[in-house]
Amino acid sequence: MKASRTKRKSRSRIAFAKQHYLILAVATGVALIALIVPKIQHTYNTAAEPVNQICTVESTSICLNRKGGGFQPGTTPIIGYKADDINNNFKYAFMTDHCNHGHVTDGRNGENGGKMCPFTTYRLNHGNYSRWILKIEQAGVANPLCVGDQDANSAADLTWCPDNGGQHGATGTQFIAIGSPLSSTGRFQLVNVFWSDNPNGGVGVQGRWMCVPNTRTSIFFLYFSGSGTGCTFYQKNRPVAL
Repeated sequence: MKASRTKRKSRSRIAFAKQHYLILAVATGVALIALIVPKIQHTYNTAAEPVNQICTVESTSICLNRKGGGFQPGTTPIIGYKADDINNNFKYAFMTDHCNHGHVTDGRNGENGGKMCPFTTYRLNHGNYSRWILKIEQAGVANPLCVGDQDANSAADLTWCPDNGGQHGATGTQFIAIGSPLSSTGRFQLVNVFWSDNPNGGVGVQGRWMCVPNTRTSIFFLYFSGSGTGCTFYQKNRPVAL
């Protein structure tokens, strides 16, 4: 009888010990996960800021951003976001082979074979004569995509870039710089060529500006003026010459 009770006590001690060590192991595992996960998140959130960013000139800058770090053409919205986020990696690129060596022309002096470019109407080409034509592309990427409007819904998304001659790009990827990105201040506004020409936009009569009025919201190309908040830009670490 004593032997039977002794065996039961022994089994009970073994079961208790197993349960104790199991609880200890689970608690240790949870503690390790709690230590590891914040480190992973911390490393991600403090990734180095991009060298190039295109931001508004207000004291609290809002910058062009690939929402959620997306990289798929036509499905990644471009939004306004706080400065220095890793997904703000954009820069402007002059389209130096387009129209009149990268400038708007109405053909008045025979440049571009006497053909107006890039707008479809004389009024817009004449009004923007000699201004720079540019695209906004990803910075630090071997085969960059551009800011455009692939679905032609007036909201900016990441899409295919045109070449420097203005060919092969998706809808809405060409802009006219009002002001000079290469000036001493580097400030400029952006008129979208496609939406200025479009019957649902400027109908070839009036420019349509790109503005970034708020953070975490989509960027649109249908503003009637570039004089409002969030419509004047600069590029961080811009080139000083071509």
